[in-house]
Amino acid sequence: MTIDFDALLSKFEDIADFEYEGRVFRTNAQSIAPRAYLNIYYRAAVEEIQKTIIESLGLPQDVREFYRTHNGANLFVGAIHIYGFLPPGQLIERGDWRKRLPHNFIIINEEYFPDLILRNSLCLGSYGYDLSMVCVSRDTGEIICVEGSNFNRVRAKWGSFESWLTSEIVRLSNYFDSVGHRLVDIERTLPLSRAP
Repeated sequence: MTIDFDALLSKFEDIADFEYEGRVFRTNAQSIAPRAYLNIYYRAAVEEIQKTIIESLGLPQDVREFYRTHNGANLFVGAIHIYGFLPPGQLIERGDWRKRLPHNFIIINEEYFPDLILRNSLCLGSYGYDLSMVCVSRDTGEIICVEGSNFNRVRAKWGSFESWLTSEIVRLSNYFDSVGHRLVDIERTLPLSRAP
């Protein structure tokens, strides 16, 4: 199944929604800041990046399917970040706020390489509140959220990327009203304990 952000996020109102050069901005949350958006997701990376970088990573099928249609996301005003892929040498353009980029999958995985190689895993996202890392096992496809960057302290687990992302979007959607106001303490945006 392909992740359909528009369907999963249909609860939220179209408030100045727009798309700019492959960046999809949904529900302007002006109560946070004039240019804040509740949800931002990115269209798939260019074919060259798909072939030369993403294909070589040995990602589980459902994660690979996600990256065939998307290149990361920033959901619920940063409650969840899904990392994306940037061309080598890509610079942040600060002159145009619409040109924001996803967090860089490659750089983050290089930073945590020793821990990840032992677990045959890759980090593909994080939770904004305390930067709890979200990793995928290349062996099983299981998604594991650890406490911060402590790979020995598991916060929660899911059987697949799809089950993680869809269940977390449903859960977090309940914590925001239709115009993007958070209804709970920010700590509750962390995943509920699902560790064994």
